[in-house]
Amino acid sequence: MTTREILTIQLGHYSNFIGAHWWNLQESNFTYDPKNPSEVNHNVLYKEGENSRKQVTFTPRLLVADLKGTLGYLNEQGSLYDTKPSDNQLLWDSTKLEITSAEPSPKSPFIQNLNELDKAVDAETYNFESDVKSWVDYLLPLFHPRTVHSIKQYSHNCTQRPFNIFTYGRDLWATEQFSDNFADRIRSYVEECDLMQGFQVLMDSADGFAGLGASCVQHLRDEYGKSILAFPCLDFNNAEPSASDLVKVVNTALCWQHIGEDSSLYSPLSCGQVGWPFAADSRKFENITYSPELRYHSSAILATALDTVSLRYRTKKYSGASLSDLCADLNKLGRKAAATSLSLPFPMKMKMDLIDVLDGFEGSLWTSLTPSCDIPMDNNMQSIALRGIPEDRIKRPVHEATKQISKPAYKCSSVHEMMTLYLACTCHASATYLCNIEAPLKISLPYPKIFNNNVTEDGNIADWPVGTNVNSVAVMAGMHSGSNVAAMYESLLEQTKRIRNIKKFHAFTDSGLEEDEFMECIHNLADCKEAVMGNKVATFTEEQLEDYQDCTFFTRKEILRIFKRFREIGDPGMIPRTMTPQEASSLRLPLSYLARIPELKENPFRERISEVFTQRQDSGQSTSLSEGICFEEFLEMLSVFSEQAPRDLKVFYAFKIYDFDEDGVLGLGDLERTCRQLTRGGLSAEEVATVCRKVLEESDIDGDGALSYLEFEHVVTRSSDFMATFHIRI
Repeated sequence: MTTREILTIQLGHYSNFIGAHWWNLQESNFTYDPKNPSEVNHNVLYKEGENSRKQVTFTPRLLVADLKGTLGYLNEQGSLYDTKPSDNQLLWDSTKLEITSAEPSPKSPFIQNLNELDKAVDAETYNFESDVKSWVDYLLPLFHPRTVHSIKQYSHNCTQRPFNIFTYGRDLWATEQFSDNFADRIRSYVEECDLMQGFQVLMDSADGFAGLGASCVQHLRDEYGKSILAFPCLDFNNAEPSASDLVKVVNTALCWQHIGEDSSLYSPLSCGQVGWPFAADSRKFENITYSPELRYHSSAILATALDTVSLRYRTKKYSGASLSDLCADLNKLGRKAAATSLSLPFPMKMKMDLIDVLDGFEGSLWTSLTPSCDIPMDNNMQSIALRGIPEDRIKRPVHEATKQISKPAYKCSSVHEMMTLYLACTCHASATYLCNIEAPLKISLPYPKIFNNNVTEDGNIADWPVGTNVNSVAVMAGMHSGSNVAAMYESLLEQTKRIRNIKKFHAFTDSGLEEDEFMECIHNLADCKEAVMGNKVATFTEEQLEDYQDCTFFTRKEILRIFKRFREIGDPGMIPRTMTPQEASSLRLPLSYLARIPELKENPFRERISEVFTQRQDSGQSTSLSEGICFEEFLEMLSVFSEQAPRDLKVFYAFKIYDFDEDGVLGLGDLERTCRQLTRGGLSAEEVATVCRKVLEESDIDGDGALSYLEFEHVVTRSSDFMATFHIRI
């Protein structure tokens, strides 16, 4: 069976809390019994290797980034591979070096005793709630040497130079020191894959990792073109409101905007009911009790959801399913965002069959893990994964069936068939993809003890306290795309609009965030809300975007940004929100509206520029200038005026602009008109004639009384500021 690999990337402290639990769960659920092979294809997320001692290794296909001071005892190079050079490889005499080493970082009691777990260590001796300071304090797996990247430019919990602004992360990615190193690690993993599915990216969305994650996702999209499933993560925070809450709101909004443009699908994660400006209340689960303010607790819940919902594209049973299928199913009608749900544990009651559990269940089967977004049972595109329901517990045999036999679900012969029927009957107007495996989720140290005392050892729900340690549970998780996600956008939009002037937040503006970019972010939230509600914002097909990329000097993101600008210069309602791609390319705005672009408002050649970039249309027997400009002409104009456009192209269009009579040369009349417009009528006729005569004397090489294109090009090449002035910022 061909492995369809996935590379996981974790960016940020809280994302690594989640990731640590996720990889712990996978290692705890490895199966080593050849008679009972695992239903999960672990090769999707893990890679096999060999170290210098010829030992076979099996490590997560993973990249991790966190700030200096968070790794503690963890060696960036790991302990599986001998990365230290031998003495004969050194370029210096190691005996003549003075080595100064810092005291090793302390390990948590659990990590200290990790190698003694086979000796019946009493789990009660660990107090994870107080011992865990960082995600490395409960990390089980050993990593590949290229996995961990410590960001040396910033320190964890540093108040003098905090890593708390979106643009800090974006600027960090732009540095050669970081991006080259990190991009090389990504490339090394990708080149080792035989048939790669794509990427899973977890990122903190309320601090500088929002910008770093957005830049990383853009890099993945531009370089590899594979499916990208992104999870922007929000730590639960019930602290007193402060000004920093609005900073987190801006970071989150910018993060969603950028990953929404570059990812295949994204789903915000949080254990808070509302993620901004702070999480006042946590999500409630019927059979677990946890402390949401403890990252060690809340991240375990989110990791459980990720481990389960990802079964769709990493099980042997559904070998044809892929990450791209999941993204395509849920990314419909411009809905890039999906909500994540969890049922932990799945409510299988003691001594009850699945048919009776489902028949007697009231309410929703799941709890939302997406902030400001409740997930109804109806009107969803959804992907559901269920694990831990044995096939022998779906119903009683015929001779024991009694009341079960009268239920329609009794005809079902498998867990998958019965759950499919249940979801079809209870989820009105929904399309559901369901996958299931029989193996439950094994629970072991260092998973937190959050299950109530009515949960039995094997995860069943009792009506009385049982007081045993939970060793395994049934779990159901899902991703849902529907109009309910609009509430999430509306909530964040409402908070973002509280910021009247982004310039008051100096950290953003000082690090390069412009007011136009912030306003564009606000418009993006409004557009996303409308798209989710079914009021689809004008957009383009993939083929159109590819064509526009081929014909301009813009990226996909820039093309969409330019289209938003095209809409903004029109009057409200002039360009409808619901329109076909053909309409988006043909609908025209009056040329006078170009004056609403600051760079053209004061340009003396504004009308002439409009004429040059506007197509001519036949009008009866004569040819007249178009009455407006369409988006494609607007896009071409900005492409020529962009920084990326080469000098030769700019010179060509500059010549066309100055050639008023369009006879192919710049004659005396063209030069005089150009001079009058440049000086805005400030020179007399004699003075204009004198200037034009001198221009011809110096530049008319062949003496024909006009400047040819080659002569004009020769003049322009001597102008040092031509490229800077022939430019419109997008």
